Amino acid sequence: MNIDKITFRANVEYNKKIEQNLINESTNPLRLKANLSSLSALSNYNQVLVKPKFDKDSMDILTSIDELKKLIPDKLELPYSFELDAINGERIYDTEGKLCYIREYGNDIIRDYYPSEDGLKVAKIFEINKNTGALISKIEPAIRQDGSLKTNITIFDEKINNKYTIIQLGEDSNINSITEFSGKGKDFRTLFKNPYNGTPIRYIEAKENNGGEFEFLDCRLDSNQNIAEIKKLSTTRETNINYSGNKKIIDVKQRNIDY
Repeated sequence: MNIDKITFRANVEYNKKIEQNLINESTNPLRLKANLSSLSALSNYNQVLVKPKFDKDSMDILTSIDELKKLIPDKLELPYSFELDAINGERIYDTEGKLCYIREYGNDIIRDYYPSEDGLKVAKIFEINKNTGALISKIEPAIRQDGSLKTNITIFDEKINNKYTIIQLGEDSNINSITEFSGKGKDFRTLFKNPYNGTPIRYIEAKENNGGEFEFLDCRLDSNQNIAEIKKLSTTRETNINYSGNKKIIDVKQRNIDY
């Protein structure tokens, strides 16, 4: 082997090492909170990098998006009627003779239909476990200003303490958004979908980090389901990451908040 080939191989190995260092450090500012915080004189941080083949910032978000997508199908046909007269069940009245709700008994579930103020429509439905009496889900139809119907469904998970999920359906039974709450309702993550084709378009997350600081993350996806923009806010810092072509543009700003 001649000296030129040896030199070429050495340069390739060196470049690989440099690229890996960039991927592990510079390209992941969301992971560098401790390092950046130690630079007390740094008020703004800006960097333009070549988009790495493996980008942990976007991969972590895509993993969360995939988890939420698996919670529920793209379409959800509801087996309920929102017309009060169409419901067959036991009618429960108050002492003044006003209808409180209509109770419908299933094999394992009890459904309570509560009337709207005009007494014609269903305002909300409670689904209750027939054996335990625990609340399983709450269904709330709502008419938009344009006359279209949307439905909010809250699912209470009995297996996980302090955790529940809210699903919003459009009139065509497509899932418009999925929100999962945890940590006694303080932490949440929401996936917004395109109402026409069901593809993810936006992801939002809020949680308390290990240092007790509340963080908010907002991510937008492009038409190819790739991460286009990431914004992360805390009480001390704002981090913005934009992906443009083969570039990853990072902008970090210190935040001074007076309480």
